[in-house]
Amino acid sequence: MELKKGLYEHVLNREINQLINENAEDIDVIKEIIGYVDADLVLATYLSKVLRKGLNYYRSSDKGVMKQVKIANEIISHFAELIEDE
Repeated sequence: MELKKGLYEHVLNREINQLINENAEDIDVIKEIIGYVDADLVLATYLSKVLRKGLNYYRSSDKGVMKQVKIANEIISHFAELIEDE
């Protein structure tokens, strides 16, 4: 992945953080902590993109759709467990 010049508003995952570090001498970086008011929307949007990309891998058949549903149900189940622990 290449880091193109521009203005970004993005969740810093490992890949993006690595790109920033590799290009640190050539770019200006301003990092901000996600505000508690917007955190749910920012993180949900990020998770949506990650999940869609992952689920897309299984979209080529009816069997793939069933795999997508299974994965989605497992994610939701695990998420529910995490919330209950709070």
